[in-house]
Amino acid sequence: VERAGYISPNGRKLLEALAMETFKDAGGRANVLIQVTGMKDATFYRVASRLVRDGYARQHEKGDPYFITAKGDLTLSQLSKNYHDSTDS
Repeated sequence: VERAGYISPNGRKLLEALAMETFKDAGGRANVLIQVTGMKDATFYRVASRLVRDGYARQHEKGDPYFITAKGDLTLSQLSKNYHDSTDS
């Protein structure tokens, strides 16, 4: 069984922010996402770069808003399902 790519707690936090209705259509600019997630700038850019590199988020060009991808949405829903399954017992 292939395991989904590892998403760090900060990666999950950023994906959850990008999945919010506020950012679904227009995307989220770095400065706003930094405030929403509470991450330090360097942490945010490291996490965002990894999410983009691994296909969970996208950004057209440097300085443009970030968007969650279909892969990011699917992974986030699987993480939530696994969390709920483990707390239901």
